[in-house]
Amino acid sequence: MNTTNKLLNDLMKRYGLRSDYAISKFLNCSHSRISHYRNGRATMDELMAYRIADLLGRDPAELVAKINLDRAKRPEEKAAWRKILKQMGDAAAILAFCSGLCFGVHPGEAVAVTALPGKAPSAGQMHIM
Repeated sequence: MNTTNKLLNDLMKRYGLRSDYAISKFLNCSHSRISHYRNGRATMDELMAYRIADLLGRDPAELVAKINLDRAKRPEEKAAWRKILKQMGDAAAILAFCSGLCFGVHPGEAVAVTALPGKAPSAGQMHIM
């Protein structure tokens, strides 16, 4: 399932919408626009992706990148969007790790850290006290 259809389905579940017509009324757009998204005749633009990301509490940059990956036709475009998404994921993992260091670890508690996503684990584990 492509990103656009997944977003529309997530929106339906989150807000109890029962049809694509209900989605169109909820988003204040035409039913044909939602239909075109569903059947692949149109791709979701960045503004609509941002609106839906906001409604779902998701990262709009990630959703725009995923939609652009779905939209890409050439292999080098797809590779570029995959690389961007991977870098975004790595950055989020590092941020989560650092946030845990700053806010989630109390003195005297040990936290095991094995490896970040996409990185080979080093020998053993590091324990932060």
